[in-house]
Amino acid sequence: PVSPVSFGAQSISYITIQDNESQVDLTASAFQLSESGGVKTISLRRTAGPVGVVSVDVTTADFAPGVGSAIGGGVDYALVVQFTETAISASLDTITVANHGLTNGAQVRFIGTQPNGLAADTDYFVREVTANTFKLGASAGAGAAENLLSPVAGTYTLRIPSQTVTWASGDILQKTVLLYIADDTVVEPNESFQVTLGNFVGATAGSITTATVVIMDNDNDVDFVGLPYQVSETN
Repeated sequence: PVSPVSFGAQSISYITIQDNESQVDLTASAFQLSESGGVKTISLRRTAGPVGVVSVDVTTADFAPGVGSAIGGGVDYALVVQFTETAISASLDTITVANHGLTNGAQVRFIGTQPNGLAADTDYFVREVTANTFKLGASAGAGAAENLLSPVAGTYTLRIPSQTVTWASGDILQKTVLLYIADDTVVEPNESFQVTLGNFVGATAGSITTATVVIMDNDNDVDFVGLPYQVSETN
């Protein structure tokens, strides 16, 4: 320094350049889920830069013959969201699901328990109210025959066509998506389907964007071995 100026105690400062390039992928290229029924989870991760909001769409697709999730038919698996309905007025039928990832007009269907008064095996349409709440209508469009839910408490499962998973800026925690696996009583080979990531926003694709999910059969049969049997008449 030029006299009479001198350096203070902190004469050097370091600047950290925080990477803003994120990657998103699945945590594994293969998952094994038991056929024991119910809702299971698989995980996604955000790596590299934590700056900025990022999102990715999750979809499923049939992978093996005899495995399907088509709306209107039998279901071996499905991408789902769950919500708990409290005993409130039917006129306040907003469903709250944190980060539900559903888009306006998405076509959904209940699996298992149905709210009272709703027809089984019927499609409904989503209208997002806020980021974490939505309503169901009998047809697409705002206000289309809404207020469908009856005021009966319970936990419900909705089959959905796809889901958008979002990370806030600074969030690097793993996220999970829910998969419903149907339990049957048929002894059969393991079945498989695929989960695929796409439509990356604010991030690039990581190394694992498609995973195979194997449904492990949990059924057994019992029969005789080595027929016919021969038994001596003596003793």
